[in-house]
Amino acid sequence: MARVGRAFKGALPGLLAGALLTAPLASRAADMAYLDVYYIVDSTLEFDLAAAPSTVESDDGDGAGVKLAAMLGESVFLAAEYQSSDNDFANASATNETSRIGLGYKTPWPVYVLAEYVNNSLEVDPSVANGVSGDEDGWAVHLGIKADLVKFVTLDARVGYLDVGESDGIEYIAGLGFNLDRNFGIFADYRVSELDNDRREASVEEVRAGLRFRF
Repeated sequence: MARVGRAFKGALPGLLAGALLTAPLASRAADMAYLDVYYIVDSTLEFDLAAAPSTVESDDGDGAGVKLAAMLGESVFLAAEYQSSDNDFANASATNETSRIGLGYKTPWPVYVLAEYVNNSLEVDPSVANGVSGDEDGWAVHLGIKADLVKFVTLDARVGYLDVGESDGIEYIAGLGFNLDRNFGIFADYRVSELDNDRREASVEEVRAGLRFRF
């Protein structure tokens, strides 16, 4: 799973750029009104510490989460998310909890912008990565597309900037939704968050899949 994730991670920026350019021409905007309940199929934490001789990487982890989008008017929508994942290292474990809430603007095309408040709580045994554990607040901004490619398939992809605590970096998300009927569906997505500061670089990779209820 980790090898597949790295291969997809390398191709993700190009895929996102192509989606952002072509989706508005080839599809119609999808509604920003849904509730997702999901399982984190695979989660990997990676730290590159300035004081460490090598990169510290967790084994495959898992978890669960929920995310919501709701229209507040014709163009403005509310977005919220909470998730928790557990990861194992060679001699310890880590728990990563993330909460987000924000406002977005949906354009007449399948393009939207989203600004979020972000809280991230990471607990790691200090013997694995000293100074990494903690509770940090920050913000994120994203440019994305959410488009109905065909009748039963929805594409959601976005790229953004994430600033949490003393770290900042780029975040990519790409996913597909499959609509089973007017209200119910399933989805899967892949998210990569890359953060760094003067002391460390960190990467979080997640594969998520679950059930979707569309309002």
